Amino acid sequence: METRLKDVLGHFGPPTFRPGQKEAIEAVYDAFESGKRFVILECPTGTGKSHIGATFARYFNKAHILTVQKILQDQYTRDFGREMFTMKGRGAYTCLVNKDGKSRTCAVGVCRTDPSVHHEDCPYREALRAAQIASITVHNFDSFYYQAMTRAYEPRPLLLVDEAHNIENKFLNFVGFKVSNKKDRRLVIPEYKTLEKYDEFLKKYKDAIYNNVIKKYEDLLADGFEIFGEDADSLVKGYDEAKRLYTRLNLYFSSRETTEYVFDYKNEEGVQSVEFKPLFVGDFVREKLFFYGKRILLMSATFLDKEIFCKSVGIDPEEAEYISLPSYFPIKNRPIVKDYVGSMSYNNINNTLPQMIDKLSEILEDHEGERGIVHTVSEYVANYIKRNLKDPRLTFRRDYLTVNEMLAVHKNKSDSFIVASGLKEGLDLHGDLSRVQVLMKVPYASLGDKRVKRRMEVDKSWYGYMTALSLIQSVGRSVRSAEDHAVTYILDKDFGRFYGMNNRFLPEYIKEAIIDIYTYYDMTGVEIA
Repeated sequence: METRLKDVLGHFGPPTFRPGQKEAIEAVYDAFESGKRFVILECPTGTGKSHIGATFARYFNKAHILTVQKILQDQYTRDFGREMFTMKGRGAYTCLVNKDGKSRTCAVGVCRTDPSVHHEDCPYREALRAAQIASITVHNFDSFYYQAMTRAYEPRPLLLVDEAHNIENKFLNFVGFKVSNKKDRRLVIPEYKTLEKYDEFLKKYKDAIYNNVIKKYEDLLADGFEIFGEDADSLVKGYDEAKRLYTRLNLYFSSRETTEYVFDYKNEEGVQSVEFKPLFVGDFVREKLFFYGKRILLMSATFLDKEIFCKSVGIDPEEAEYISLPSYFPIKNRPIVKDYVGSMSYNNINNTLPQMIDKLSEILEDHEGERGIVHTVSEYVANYIKRNLKDPRLTFRRDYLTVNEMLAVHKNKSDSFIVASGLKEGLDLHGDLSRVQVLMKVPYASLGDKRVKRRMEVDKSWYGYMTALSLIQSVGRSVRSAEDHAVTYILDKDFGRFYGMNNRFLPEYIKEAIIDIYTYYDMTGVEIA
């Protein structure tokens, strides 16, 4: 066993270990050796978990690596180069055939509209073949899920999922579906009180999708007709959209006996819709994700609770080892300061927001010449700030088409503060890109979401768990290394109540960093007027 452990450590890439990396590799190895199929590895920001994961991918030789975002795929490519093959969806590859002078991706490539065109050197097909034979393949969740539906891949000795706390939400997006008449008002969507009442409507709708879109498209190609003209791309996209919805409807009916679903009907300005979501996704995760690994390594900075996480993704806790590493970042570099302004609850938010504007102005003044980020949690708060605080330092996420466009502006302003409601993940504001974080509101999930409400009824602790997860992800945007530093201000008075009820979900490295504003003044030498 000791010899094999040395072999594992020999597959570590960098010349030296960061604090905690060697211990993590040893603990993961011991867990797999003991017969555990799942290892849940919680690594705070800066641990270098991708190198830990890569060590086991090399050791087992054949591995699937999944990331939530394409930007994380690109990070693996930068860090590990040619030893890992990166596979993406059709839209990431450019079609080689240019029939009308128009460049297009393989998602709407000519071979999908012209049955006479079939070229073996298609960039997407070549990439898929390379991904199938590569020793280590890096996927994003979306492309892997849809490619795996066609059994494009075989199981491998190791399945590694990075940012694995997102598995539940990703599968909610894969399995859940919405029927809407936004594009065709002739479709009348009934409002029923029970799930079963929708069965007849959904079966007729499923048949209509198949006959009017899917079969019509496939018959045209089968009969040798070329789909051409300005509408060709939109027809292909419409076909793909219909196929995804048709697949989800089939999955819905086949899983109803074993899976509880929640539905939500809406009628907003004449647009009718009804959305269906499974309460739990574990059955789907086991079949469509965990199938692809003999051993499964799940990594994230925020699992927080073994039992709740395992239940959310369908893991038997007895099959899993839970390993949680401490943070090695100095506490003084990452203070979380309670500087309460007022309650941001539903009943109090409108009374508190004017005071929040005053406090935000004060923070901007105190941190002149520094960059930062304001986590508003909701668009309602972000829009209020935009209307009521006219400060050129504020860079609003809503003003830019992509996060990268917004970041380019942020980097070019030496004192920019990003204002955003949904950038708690996938954003690296290292160094002087952010020295200040402002959390305007405790990030509770909306109880207006019927699935959230029902899930809370089933397990009251889940709601606090999910809030803690969102809070820690938000706090982790700015301090990205042991040498980095930033202060986080929590302005919502309701944090005190949340902490009292849910502090068991917060890691020790978070709890030890929380201080009140007067302690922070003492730390920084600020004199109180």
